[in-house]
Parts: sequence; structure tokens; C-alpha cells
Amino acid sequence: MKMDAYRLLYPMRTYLIVSGHGKESNVMAADWVTILSHEPFMVGVAVSPERYTHRLISKYKEFVVSVPSLDMLRDVWIAGTKSGPSKLKEMNITLIPSMKIETPSIKEALANIECRVVDARDYGDHTWFVGEVIGWSYKGEAFKNGKPNLKSKFLAHAAWTDFVTFEEKYTKLKIQKMTSASLSSEYIVFLILTLFCPTSSAIKSIDSSIKPGTKGFNSLHTSLFTNHTFRIFS
Repeated sequence: MKMDAYRLLYPMRTYLIVSGHGKESNVMAADWVTILSHEPFMVGVAVSPERYTHRLISKYKEFVVSVPSLDMLRDVWIAGTKSGPSKLKEMNITLIPSMKIETPSIKEALANIECRVVDARDYGDHTWFVGEVIGWSYKGEAFKNGKPNLKSKFLAHAAWTDFVTFEEKYTKLKIQKMTSASLSSEYIVFLILTLFCPTSSAIKSIDSSIKPGTKGFNSLHTSLFTNHTFRIFS
């Protein structure tokens, strides 16, 4: 099977991009999200002009990057395979007011990064939206002592139907010790988006024969195997 060159950069973290206001609010799954600057804190997200999200970000000049957990996998799948606000009725998420912008955040997410668009440029078949982070919120248990708590099951994307999470295995390095008191809140938020490479731990796999909206998809369940592999199937 021919390998698409961009897939050589995977696995990549998966996020939910919230856009729009009120009844026009929409949620899209996105892998192509990255940090662009620490001071000021800016992030970028690539969105195809064909996406409804592209229209909403262009209109309102703001968006939210929500950090999903493995428990939100079904919602991530729907957000990434269906278009338009109507899909929100199928998702088990709660949209709540953000701290600094009108675009809502997701209550169930591990973190929500609120962005005001400062630049938008077309590169090939995608638009690169640059957002300056002006607000954020996060679950305290997911970010402890200035770093992500891997027990919170951060989500990453390996292939079309394969998702991975992170394993609690650390390699100890001799580095200068940094106390939690020296970490600013901005640095803690910066860490939200820098946890990047999953280990070969839990793999989430949605059977390719299952299509959104079918009985099989709506009755997904999870089984744990001794080789640390999680598989979702009907």
C-alpha cells in the first residue's frame, strides 16, 4: 500500500477545534495543530476551506483548541467524520462559556485554549489560522506540578481509525531541579500542547467497517487485552 508522505509525521496529538457563536457553534477534530510562539503564546491550526469550521473562524476571528481524553474518542470520531452543527446532537459534550472569547469551550475536555485570530494564510489546500492565546482553562487533575498527568489519557492519532494514548513510563535524566513554585500559569498552559509523542502503549482502533450513525457505531464498547491494546468494535 502506498504511504502518504504526511503520514510519516504521525502519530500526532488530536484536538477538537470549537468555532462559531450560539446555535452556529461547531466542533471539528484536528491533528494539524502546533505552538508557534511562547511570548506571546500563539498556536496555529490548519483547516481546509471546505470545512464548515473554516467559514466560522473566518467570520468570528476566534476559536478554541480543546484537549480531549481517550474517554472522548467517540466524540472525536463524530467531530472528524461529520460536518456542521447538527452533529453536536450526536456528541456527548457540553458547550460552556469561555473565559475571554464568545466561542464556547468544552466542559469534558482536559483543557480549553482560547484563541483570537491574528493571521490567516493559504498554503496549498489548507488555510493556516494563527491564534494568539488570550484565555484558557484546564482540569487540575490533568496537569499536576507543571506537567501533564498521563493518567488523564491524553489522545493522539496514529492512522485513520487508530488512536493512541500515553503510558506512564519515565526516563530519569540528570537535569537541574525546578520547583513547581517557579512555574507560571502560562508555562503550565504551554505544556498542554507540547506533550506530543505517544509511546507504544494503548492503541484505540475503530473497526473500519463501522460507519458513523450505524447501529454498530452507536454501540461501541471497550475491551482490555493483556498486551495493553484497546480495541473498539461492535
